[in-house]
Amino acid sequence: MATFAACIAIVAMLPQGLTTPPIATALRGPWVGTLEYRDYQSGDRVRVATMLRITPASDGKTFVFRYIYDDGPSKIIESKSDVIIDGSTYSVKPADEAATVYRLSGLEKVKADGTGTLTLDGDGTENGAKVVVRVTVRVQRDSLTFLRESKLEGKDWAFRNEYRFSRVVQPKKGKPS
Repeated sequence: MATFAACIAIVAMLPQGLTTPPIATALRGPWVGTLEYRDYQSGDRVRVATMLRITPASDGKTFVFRYIYDDGPSKIIESKSDVIIDGSTYSVKPADEAATVYRLSGLEKVKADGTGTLTLDGDGTENGAKVVVRVTVRVQRDSLTFLRESKLEGKDWAFRNEYRFSRVVQPKKGKPS
């Protein structure tokens, strides 16, 4: 875990970007938390310490999501995705992969005050089977969650994974008071 703590310190020092829309302010910066997922083979839930750095682009709708996962002793995994939040769609494009596009609802409230719930709906594939996917994104001042559920035709919604993050509070510059 010492390596993970060092990664938190590094992520907290990265530049925050310069944007002012409430959604950019709500999302940008360093986050620390966990990824909990249901293992496809065993059905067991697995939890992994995770960090996320969100950097908004100047266009006001594109965000770079950089994840760092602590997956055991000396096993740090990094990934990057470009996320485009554009009116009625939410697109996620991991590096070297095709984009996944979801239908989006709830954006106006989050755009207005920087908090609220986004609901993403789309199609996907799990274990070779076509599924309907629902992602619920809860944006709060100091917390951010992504709950992904999937559904086979004629079946109930099933938990797939959930990210739970808390905002990393950066110390103010200057002398302590």
